[in-house]
Amino acid sequence: MTSSAVREFYWRFYKKRTTSFLANLYKSSITGDEKDIHRTRLDMKKIYAILELFEMLDPGNFNQENFEIFKVLFRFSGKIRELQVNRLVLLKT
Repeated sequence: MTSSAVREFYWRFYKKRTTSFLANLYKSSITGDEKDIHRTRLDMKKIYAILELFEMLDPGNFNQENFEIFKVLFRFSGKIRELQVNRLVLLKT
């Protein structure tokens, strides 16, 4: 694979994940459904991973603000997810 093909692959992956994230975020804000929130969190996880990769590849040109925004969102969504899982465990007992 050429370097331009690799760049294109990662760019498309990033765009696909951000589009999916925004759609799932909108849907979960309306429904509040556990599955929608979980999908949003999974998209955030993937975006967070690709941002970490971008930072490793070129730390000088990396926008740290975007990374910090996702870090905060990821933590908050983790708290929501933990509450959901605890609720599921309590309902099963």
